[in-house]
Amino acid sequence: MTVKKLKPFGLRELWIAPIIKDDETGTEYGELIRCEGVQELKMTPTVETYQLEGDDGIMDTQSQLLGYEIEFTNGVLTFDQLKTLEDGTVEEIYDEDGTTVIGQRYTTKSDSLPKPFGLIGKVVGKTNLKVACFNVTAEPVEVSFQGKEYCLASVKATAIRRESDGKIRTLIAEDTATPASLNDLE
Repeated sequence: MTVKKLKPFGLRELWIAPIIKDDETGTEYGELIRCEGVQELKMTPTVETYQLEGDDGIMDTQSQLLGYEIEFTNGVLTFDQLKTLEDGTVEEIYDEDGTTVIGQRYTTKSDSLPKPFGLIGKVVGKTNLKVACFNVTAEPVEVSFQGKEYCLASVKATAIRRESDGKIRTLIAEDTATPASLNDLE
């Protein structure tokens, strides 16, 4: 019996960028922000299946990819990274005499809406393979721990088609240390 060596698979790096504009003229993203504390990203396709029925049977079946359900749990995010995912504010916390900053506090409004963003993830075990999703919207983020400048968050999100060209995601086969921008990906 031959034992095959398994290659690791998962996420090595994750970058997110806010969507500034997405319409028929094009999509424009803000600056990429690296999220170093995210260890695993799950992407589950959402598919709708159509069946053509006739003559007492199914004549044809077609499937259409609607998007992806994206999830990561227990990711360490700074408050600025969290602000890219949802509409929140960061306040500085001062010591008793009000002169020295001792931390930050992150808060969201009860009526805040999720903000669309793009993401790029580098696949572990493949040094030159990255996956990019162009139009992602997160559900309200679950924060299980909040420190002075970061939080432990679980994020569930949905990737849908980009308004400008209908793309959902792409695979990038290039060997660069960090992506330049989501604006350059086609």
